[in-house]
This record gives sequence, C-alpha cells and structure tokens, in this order.
Amino acid sequence: MCDVYSINLDTAIHIHITSRSPALQRIDKIVPLRINILVIQKGNLAFDNNQSSVSLLKNKELVFYCTVGQRYNRGSSRSRWYVPTMQHIFEYYLGGRTVIYVDHLGFGPPVSDLNLPETLNMRINKLATTYCEIEPLLPIIDPLSFPLTELRTVLEGVNTFEHPVFLTAKRLIFGVEEGESSNLLTEVHKIQNKDVTFEYDNFEEADPIKIIKHWMESGKDIGTTFVYTGLANRNLDTIFPKLEKEFGEFLTELDETIDQLISERPQFEIPINSESNILVYGAVPQLDWDYKSQLVLKVVPAT
Repeated sequence: MCDVYSINLDTAIHIHITSRSPALQRIDKIVPLRINILVIQKGNLAFDNNQSSVSLLKNKELVFYCTVGQRYNRGSSRSRWYVPTMQHIFEYYLGGRTVIYVDHLGFGPPVSDLNLPETLNMRINKLATTYCEIEPLLPIIDPLSFPLTELRTVLEGVNTFEHPVFLTAKRLIFGVEEGESSNLLTEVHKIQNKDVTFEYDNFEEADPIKIIKHWMESGKDIGTTFVYTGLANRNLDTIFPKLEKEFGEFLTELDETIDQLISERPQFEIPINSESNILVYGAVPQLDWDYKSQLVLKVVPAT
C-alpha cells in the first residue's frame, strides 16, 4: 500500500500564484503532489470532495472553485472549447511529475476522451472506475500501489482479471447495471479475489444460485466472500424464496455472532466437499448510508 498524506489544495490560488512565476512552476513539479481524493472527468478536475475544482463550461469559460466556495472565472481564448483547454489543465497539474500520490482516485467516462499526460504515474490506495472502462487506465497506476485497498469498477468488458490491479486488490467492488446479469456468470468465474462485492442497479437480476452451484461442482478457496447488494431491504424478499426452493435441505441456524447477520432471514450451510461449506445469509451493512440489504456467500471450513 502506498503512503499518502492528504492536503487541502486551493486550486484557484495555486494556479494564480504558480502560473505567474516560472521558478515556482519548476519547484511545483519537483515537490511530490499528495492528494486525498482526486476525480478526473471529461470537463472537470476535482480535489478532495470538490473542495477545489477546475471545470470547463460549454461557453469556453474556465471556472475555478476554491475550498471556501469562491468562484473564479477565466475565459478561454481557444477556438476549440474542450480538448485543448482541459488537456492543458491535466498537463499543468498532473504532467511532468515523477509520481503523484493519491489516496482515492476516481474517473468519469469516457476515459478515451480525457487526453491525459503520457507520462502520468500515480501511486494510489483506492481506485474507482464505476462508470467507465478500466483497461486504458492501467498504465498510469504505479506498480508500487499494489495491493490496492479497494478497487471499484464495472464487470462487463473486463478482460484483465490477471492484472495485479485485480489480483492483489484487498476489496473488489463491481457495479452491475441493469441488463448485464446474463453474462455475469462467465466473467465471475475468472475472479480470484476473496473479498468481492456486486452492487446491483436492479437487485432482482442477481442470481447467486448459479454461483453456488458452480462452487459446489468446482470448489472455491476457503475465506472467499461474495456479497450481493441492492438498494432496499425488501430486495432480499425476491432472493430467499428461490434459495429455499433450491437449497431447502441445507437450511440451518448460523451463529448470531456473524457480522451483520439478519437472524430472521433463512440461513444455509451448503457443502462443497469434506473440507469446506458455503454459508449463505442476509446481512445489513456496517454504515447507515450504505446499501440497505446484502446477501452473503462465504466459504468456510467444514465442521
């Protein structure tokens, strides 16, 4: 894990001062840039939960926000309103540096249109590409970042499960958009991580039965935990009747000390082989603002 310290970046003042001094610009590139949260999108570069940001409006106007909510405007004289100006902003902040330290790095779509600096190198702890492809971003991630504390991305179209960004991630989170579940099973079997969460737009599309059956037939490493999440507790009502119909013979009462266990929901202990079982149960998240229902599949030693 990389060592990252957060700083408050006053974007407007920073640009105002350093852009007027070549000496400060040279120093600025030498001093390591350390950022708590950085979000890069097509027309916006935001720092630390938007405390500071640089945006380009369609009227060719650059807008700078600083931490106290002030707004600074600077008209762009470029004839092409998007690519040249934002490319300049990306290059100014992110280019020409040996490495940039970021605790939580996020990207917005489409990545192919961002025109990021070719030499961009980021050492990060967490990466979020929930709404865009991840493959074009892999070259900018410093290998010393691995293992990532958390990787949040989309499952569809991912063909790089053997890349260290996936293999070493301590927590892997996939956003599953409506209509994607039909191809989910083929991709899921490529995942080797032990802590995986699937966040569904439509929880009714979740199909854990196929995963359970595959584990029963092919086995799965002890300690593997797959979590399915939806947007409301009632979503579990659509899942458990199907589980009871398929695996009713394995109904049991699990230890109530299991983290966030919903004791009033059905619980299952399904054998894989003589050495391991699959625990299946409903759970509530640790944080109140998180998803409201979870279905947990956990591989444990057989007792």
